[in-house]
Amino acid sequence: MKNKLNPRIYLFGSFFLIVIGLLVYFVFFNTDSFISMVSGTEYISGEQGQIIVRLHDSNNNPLVNANCLVSLLYPDKTFFIVDQEMISTAVPGNYYISFTTPSAPGIYEEHIVCDVSGKTMFVSSSFHISTGLNLVSEVLNNQQIQFQRVINDILVTQDLMQNNVENLTWRLEGVENTLNQSIEENQQMLFDRFSQMGGAMANIFGNSS
Repeated sequence: MKNKLNPRIYLFGSFFLIVIGLLVYFVFFNTDSFISMVSGTEYISGEQGQIIVRLHDSNNNPLVNANCLVSLLYPDKTFFIVDQEMISTAVPGNYYISFTTPSAPGIYEEHIVCDVSGKTMFVSSSFHISTGLNLVSEVLNNQQIQFQRVINDILVTQDLMQNNVENLTWRLEGVENTLNQSIEENQQMLFDRFSQMGGAMANIFGNSS
């Protein structure tokens, strides 16, 4: 009499084979493509910004030779950038554009579309130009300007003091030379007077004898 296969073992074996088949498929045969944002979300006005995306498959292998276009909207939803081509970076699978952030604060929309191997992928994101950060940046810039003005004033004052010291030194040297000359002249005059007095006294004493 033949032994019948336990239905539970049959069901478990079938389920196990299905799971193994799915794992093999997702690991070796699934080639789904994915796109994700890499760039930052907070800026101040007038600085260098970048929009960066990464393309990869389900195994996180980079997707290269893609064609990516980006459009960027102001906070009022008018276009700032329209369908600008993104450039591949030194990191395979990464694509980017650079731009100077506008002056208007608010939330800016980013919309990227990439075509790779005939498949089109979309991703949207946003970044923020902060009024608070703009104010902090403005205050710091004003402080730097004031600091530079103070430094310039100090340097000008030092130059004036240096010039005044040089002029004062020159004048003191002139006064010293004048005093030395006057002392020499007075000494000579005193010697002449003493000589004259000595002669007069000699005459007086000579006559009295």
